[in-house]
Amino acid sequence: MKRFCVLKHGRLDCYKDPLDDSIEFSTIVAGASLDLSDKSAKRDFAVKISQHGHEIFLEVSDGSRYGCN
Repeated sequence: MKRFCVLKHGRLDCYKDPLDDSIEFSTIVAGASLDLSDKSAKRDFAVKISQHGHEIFLEVSDGSRYGCN
C-alpha cells in the first residue's frame, strides 16, 4: 500500500496521493520515538515510530518526484 505521508504538528498524516487535500488516516506521534528501522525492509530506508508499546514501520521510496529532498 503506497501512501504519501507528512509529519507535522505532532501527527503523521497519510494521503493516497500527494496532491490530495483529504487525509486518509492520521496518527499522533508527539512524544513518540523515531528511529531507523532494524527490520528487514524491501526499501533502502525504513523508519520505526514507537510509542506506548506500539510500533509503526514506514518504508520510504523516492520522494524526489514530489519535491522532497
